[in-house]
Amino acid sequence: MCAVRQQLYTLAPFPWPVRIEGARGTGKNLAARLLHDMSHRPGAFVRCGLNVVSAAEGRELAEFFGWARGAFTGAMHAEPGVFERAHRGTAFLNELGLASPRVQEILLHLLDERTVQRLGEHVARPIDVRIVFATNVRLEAAVRMGTFRADLYDRLGLHVVRMPPLRTRMEDIPELAAAIVIRKAREAGGLDTPLLRPAEIDRLMGYDWPGNVRELENALEHYVVFGRLPPPIPRARRRGHAWRAAVAASLEKFGGNKTDVARALGISRKTLHAHLSQREA
Repeated sequence: MCAVRQQLYTLAPFPWPVRIEGARGTGKNLAARLLHDMSHRPGAFVRCGLNVVSAAEGRELAEFFGWARGAFTGAMHAEPGVFERAHRGTAFLNELGLASPRVQEILLHLLDERTVQRLGEHVARPIDVRIVFATNVRLEAAVRMGTFRADLYDRLGLHVVRMPPLRTRMEDIPELAAAIVIRKAREAGGLDTPLLRPAEIDRLMGYDWPGNVRELENALEHYVVFGRLPPPIPRARRRGHAWRAAVAASLEKFGGNKTDVARALGISRKTLHAHLSQREA
């Protein structure tokens, strides 16, 4: 993930579109937000709530364009769309690889003209917005199949960040899990943060995580509530092996500083000391 973060940092200052590819749950939304935060663009980060797969006409597209007062039944006041709200900031669109032909047409116009027109108005409003979009399909293949416009791909396809699945970066799990447990305890109203024991770390590192980081978050939310991992996470077949590897990697990373190692692994110094004494014995 250090390589992914460095790529985001490199792309952040530039105004051009960025495509974030990855399987479900790999953290594409978080990467998009991080890219915006690193960019120092003064406008907002706006996540599009439109279903880009099925949107076709009229009010379905109001989320994109915004609308004028009286533009349709129930439009009691004017409302800006996604791209206006993201002016001088970042608009994030999810699952763009599956977007309907109408949505693709709108995006192409936006990238060419840099203007939007609210429903019920005849005024083109200039916008300065960076588009970041996520997809779990390869756009190159979608273009070959004819489901994605080649001209839109030409405008969107250059800068690509690929999010690796969790199973390919198992060494990240101890620190990632510790951070998630702390956040979940805070979200629960400041509960005492339950420490992950070596046996739990072994189980986390012995699982393939088909749902990636999102599935890991769900499992650790269960842990914060019940004090144990959910049943779908199997007990590690090689008890202690993954945990020893995690401790060794953290010791190397932090130059042997046991306080930093314990904090990163989400354990107490006493637990770490006991593990190291057992290893030396």
